Amino acid sequence: MSLDFHGLNAEAPLPAQIVPNSVWCDTHRLAGNLSYVDVDINGTDGAASIDLFNVTGNIEIKAIWGEFTDVTEVTAITAASFDFDDGGVATVQLTSAAGTALSGATLHSVFAKQAAAATAITFDKADQVRVSESATGPKAFSGAFLVSQSETTCQIRLTVTTDANTNATVRVYVAWVCRHAGSTLTPAV
Repeated sequence: MSLDFHGLNAEAPLPAQIVPNSVWCDTHRLAGNLSYVDVDINGTDGAASIDLFNVTGNIEIKAIWGEFTDVTEVTAITAASFDFDDGGVATVQLTSAAGTALSGATLHSVFAKQAAAATAITFDKADQVRVSESATGPKAFSGAFLVSQSETTCQIRLTVTTDANTNATVRVYVAWVCRHAGSTLTPAV
């Protein structure tokens, strides 16, 4: 019996081939998870990296975005970006390190990774109707596989630059899929 996967022909697997971590098995590829964490962005009068999620093993990010849930003082939030850090030795950008200004955010404004890692976070203020979509192709998000350093808990972080008066709260969401048995993503705070 032959199966057609979008024009690729493949033989149907034998039952013995459907084992954990084989290409035919989806037991380690859970249906998906949605995790979130609430973090305060308080004035540091400079750059700060905020640990959002701890990651072990291999996961795939399907989406990552944040929503402002408190905007007490947001006049100077700049250079916002997402990255993946192994605890201080290596940092890999999920979005452009140059970042995006989130200054002037209104309640329920959102920011998100919507393209490749070299592209800045997209910021949509909630002061009028907004539509965000990819300029090329049908995808509004460029997913990412995150592979943690062996035996090390790595963090997905939000990096921002603020002034001393900044006082805001954001809820950051990650839609993710386990790509290796036992891999985890948990809030870091």
